[in-house]
Amino acid sequence: MISSKKNYVADTDFFIGYFRGEANAVATFQKLRQNQLFLSTYTYFELLEGEYYRAPGRVGAMRLWLDNFTVLPFGTGIALVAARHQARLRNSRQALMSEGDLIIGATAVHYGFSLLTRNVKHFASMQKAEKLDIEDWAAV
Repeated sequence: MISSKKNYVADTDFFIGYFRGEANAVATFQKLRQNQLFLSTYTYFELLEGEYYRAPGRVGAMRLWLDNFTVLPFGTGIALVAARHQARLRNSRQALMSEGDLIIGATAVHYGFSLLTRNVKHFASMQKAEKLDIEDWAAV
């Protein structure tokens, strides 16, 4: 359950849902304070890449809007979590995570934040092995 007492790393799909006006994303966004929502560097990249592709003229506005949030930089601590988890999957012959999901999930694990996503299956292995707390914003 989405809590006003937790901090969240928001997956890219949450912001896309919000921009599209999806009711659960909008309701979740309104419930949380902006200082509870954090972006991984990879989510920041994906949102800007999408604007450069679809609407280059709106990149400046997107950057200004994203300035309202803290972007958690990719660093050695996140790299360690991601490398350890991907190696664990590889060694056990499980499906590997995409690099984007791996970095987003590892960011949440490293900072001890919950992950806000509707792509729960993408992060299931990390939920088990890394104790990643996942909140499905689409199920609100």
